[in-house]
Amino acid sequence: MKHEVDLKKNGKLGKDFILRELAAKGHCLIENIDLEKVRPLLKELGELFIQEAGQEHLVEYNAGYEEFRYSKSMNEIGPHSEYPYYDIPPKIQVLYAIKPSDCEGGQTYTCHTERFIKNLSQGELEMLSSIQIDFKANTDLQNAPIRHKAFPVLTQSTNGSYIFRFSHNLFYYGDVNANIHSEKKGDFLKSIKNQDFQLFVKKFLDYFEKNKQVWSIPKKGLLLWNNHKVVHARASYNDSTRKLLRFLLT
Repeated sequence: MKHEVDLKKNGKLGKDFILRELAAKGHCLIENIDLEKVRPLLKELGELFIQEAGQEHLVEYNAGYEEFRYSKSMNEIGPHSEYPYYDIPPKIQVLYAIKPSDCEGGQTYTCHTERFIKNLSQGELEMLSSIQIDFKANTDLQNAPIRHKAFPVLTQSTNGSYIFRFSHNLFYYGDVNANIHSEKKGDFLKSIKNQDFQLFVKKFLDYFEKNKQVWSIPKKGLLLWNNHKVVHARASYNDSTRKLLRFLLT
């Protein structure tokens, strides 16, 4: 079910609505909001996270990225959390649709991890909180600077909140921003010498596939989700005019 509010009709309701939805469901869709209203609204919700390109990242096809599972390609991007190699990843991820895809692809998938984590055994929780994963990413694929840092998949706090780090690209292609023709496909996951962890990755991917929500963000639509608890993915598409803006909030 979509949860939405038209800011043109509801004025200041936007901020309170977003906070309620994020707290209750982990995601929120706002429809029919002009871009000039997006930036001040986001500043009410948190501090803008500085991405490689600045406060805003344009998600659109660029020539030269055809072989990568990356935001500037049209390829599928598997389930992942954003910036898993940061000490504290951005808490809220935001996509604003300037020009949705005219083809059937390009949908955004989201899946809340809370129920999945609650159903894990104590042994699984301890494993995910202890095994250090080297989250490695080429942050500019054409010049290839590499950022990486090791963290457990699950970082829990005493107040019950948590950060869930995940990257299908990393586990199966060896990099957060993976080359689809990687000769080392699957090697990274195999290099983690823990069969229970390998089974966890497959178990979560199966959970994601069965429980994902599918979003076709409409033009002037704003989709937000909790990046600490919600994993997302993207379907492939073939419309090179598709254009979204990505914001991240701390």
